[in-house]
Amino acid sequence: QAVWIVFLDNVFDLLLLGFWLIPAFFWFRGETTALLFWFMLGVLTIGTGLLVWWSTQTGRLEPFVRQIRRFPRLAQRLNLDESSLVPAPAYALSALAWTVLLHLVLIVSFYGIGQAIATPTSLPLIASSYPFVQLSLIVAFAPGGLGLFDLGWLGLLRLGGVPETSALAFVVAQRAYVYLFVLAWAAISQAVAWTERSGKGSSE
Repeated sequence: QAVWIVFLDNVFDLLLLGFWLIPAFFWFRGETTALLFWFMLGVLTIGTGLLVWWSTQTGRLEPFVRQIRRFPRLAQRLNLDESSLVPAPAYALSALAWTVLLHLVLIVSFYGIGQAIATPTSLPLIASSYPFVQLSLIVAFAPGGLGLFDLGWLGLLRLGGVPETSALAFVVAQRAYVYLFVLAWAAISQAVAWTERSGKGSSE
């Protein structure tokens, strides 16, 4: 079940970001305005929701489930039928909504990082670069996509007209901010864990 949850999470990410590549492609080609870019992004997000709702209707994914059952070891490992394998449409749409919110927050955070170091970027440029760099993590071998992820940002910002020095500053800054944020919360989590352990020890 844990494996299947992770798989579904990745499916939602790939589906959404795959659709978001379309307006991003047109933006980099200079064939759309900022208003049209956001309109296309919204329409494709709604379209993704309709696709998820349609595909999670009862019986829609039965052919896929049958294919899984052709591999006895995998089927036994999952030990799931279609009703538990495929989330109900309402739950699937809820999961997709959280996926959309997560990616929008990340886009705004990257834009905020750029503004904090005075990088001449626009929100549409960050939003159009985002699906490309996120999907590059599929083929990244280093932890956190180190190298490929950064080169993706660098190349796309340069393609969007950002000067090389500013693009390099953004690449370094986003790594620094992200790692500092993660390290800060790791320290807080460890402190909470120690507090919980000491509290249980004293109660015993």
